[in-house]
Amino acid sequence: MTCQNCQRHVENALNAMTDTLAEADLSAQKVTVWTKADADEDAIRQAIRDAGYLPLRTTEKE
Repeated sequence: MTCQNCQRHVENALNAMTDTLAEADLSAQKVTVWTKADADEDAIRQAIRDAGYLPLRTTEKE
């Protein structure tokens, strides 16, 4: 992500997923995703790719 428009595209792609809330941090180059159910990492990565971006790594916090 290089601009606020990129940030918005990623957030919108993830927020379109059922029971998902995402917040992209442009300065930190990261996205935080909250889900009501267990997160489907593959679906999240695919949504980011479909938005035109490359997911680089995943960390999980509880």
